[in-house]
Amino acid sequence: MMATPELGLLGPFGDPAMAEVFSHRARLRAYLEIEVALARVQAGLGVIPDDAADAIEAAGRALQIDADRLLTETRLVGYPILPLLDQLREAGGPDVAAYAHWGATTQDIMDSGLALQMQRGLDRIESLLVELGGGLGRLAEAERATVMAGRTHAQPAVPTTFGAKIAVWVAECARHVRRVRRARTDAAKISLFGAGGTSAALG
Repeated sequence: MMATPELGLLGPFGDPAMAEVFSHRARLRAYLEIEVALARVQAGLGVIPDDAADAIEAAGRALQIDADRLLTETRLVGYPILPLLDQLREAGGPDVAAYAHWGATTQDIMDSGLALQMQRGLDRIESLLVELGGGLGRLAEAERATVMAGRTHAQPAVPTTFGAKIAVWVAECARHVRRVRRARTDAAKISLFGAGGTSAALG
């Protein structure tokens, strides 16, 4: 059977690279990246031992997720974070078991993982916009002297060039790139409030 990417509602008209960013596999890896980053920052602040952060990072990077087990346990728990942590702790040993996820709660990891995916998705959108704008720019240059009728109220108007018309689209691509960059900044927000929303476990 031929493998197909997770393209959702867009089906064959979707973007495989974007589909991969928001795939189930990528979502789980994003959760692990957040757990590793959390441990690294906590070790730097003296909240957990450096050796524990090293162990969490090694386990997070090496973990081969048992997808069937994860799905079964997620159905029981209601969220994927605890089952994922169970696999991480089993793979990593006592330091990982003791210090992984320190001070965090499920929603912290899920929200932060989603923010990471959104940033990567916006990176993909920017890349596509830059590619589109570049192609349109080259076409505008090639057609700069191609005369055509302008349009106003869907009627022929004064002459223009096809290149000038395309230049409007190039400018719009550039504006979209700026919007995407602002959106990426807005999306770069993590959640770290702990079980009661007070961050009390972090001191």
